[in-house]
Amino acid sequence: MKFFAGVDGGGTTTRCVIFDQEGNISGYGKAGPANYHAAGSAVTGDSLLTALQNACATLPPGYEIEGLFLALAGVVSDKDKRIILELSQFLLQKFTINPGNIQVNHDCQAALTGATGGTSGIIVISGTGSSCYGENGQGESWMAGGWGYILDDLGSSYYLGQQALVSCVQCYDGRGPFTILLREILHKLGLQRVEELMHWLYFPTLDRAAVAGLAPLVIQAAEADDSIAQNIVKKGARELAVMVKAVAEKLNMRAAEIKISTAGGLVNEAAYYRRAFQATLGEMLPEALLINPFLPPVIGAALLGYRQAKGIISPEILAKLNCQQKLLD
Repeated sequence: MKFFAGVDGGGTTTRCVIFDQEGNISGYGKAGPANYHAAGSAVTGDSLLTALQNACATLPPGYEIEGLFLALAGVVSDKDKRIILELSQFLLQKFTINPGNIQVNHDCQAALTGATGGTSGIIVISGTGSSCYGENGQGESWMAGGWGYILDDLGSSYYLGQQALVSCVQCYDGRGPFTILLREILHKLGLQRVEELMHWLYFPTLDRAAVAGLAPLVIQAAEADDSIAQNIVKKGARELAVMVKAVAEKLNMRAAEIKISTAGGLVNEAAYYRRAFQATLGEMLPEALLINPFLPPVIGAALLGYRQAKGIISPEILAKLNCQQKLLD
């Protein structure tokens, strides 16, 4: 029996979905991070293996994965794609996969395909990292952001956490105004003194996920009317809107094409942050329409695996997958 699989790998979590030729979800698996720039090739390979193993555990004997799409954060260049393709070759020894139908690209493409069902639009991702990707009616695409935490990741959970830490040390030094973030962050980290922050941050290595984990404290402080936290949220939301505007302009998108959807834990789950993004987007791109995603990114990845093998995504497949997406909750 033939199946189609998609892997959505981010800076924190990797997910895999498998569905059959009729669009029935047959397997689902989760694992750790799969951004090989940040996590390394070994961890990324382990995450791909674990997610696929978990998803394939419920497949019947004699299965074949006819199409597999690996949508991974940090995949930007052709070199990145080659590295991931080479890394994924060991999967052929573990699973029955058609080697001619394995495709690799960044996670934004899968997120957009899921959000719009394969039509034109723009997806903005804000989780551990951030990026934005769009496709117009002529089949052209453009990506903004996604350059990693040193050069970019503006508007992400990491960005909010990093900006909060900057505000904390400036507050302590007397270089910046008071913020309740100083007290709240020290309490969350179990630290007694501000001087301990450097050791927590840099040793043994910088932990992006741990910094991103401070983002909820920024949202809570902003909701409690802390002006510093509110300014961090405002700046982060603006950076996301700037990415959207840049993609829309690069693709010369008509007003009817500027359908914006979102993915990632920060912009989708933090209502305060989402409202800030929506307000800023309305000011910068008033013709844009913010829509709810039709399907989650991991199903978008599986749809791209299906399209790789079949060449077209049928409305029947989309409808059936839409009815089943709650199975992944």
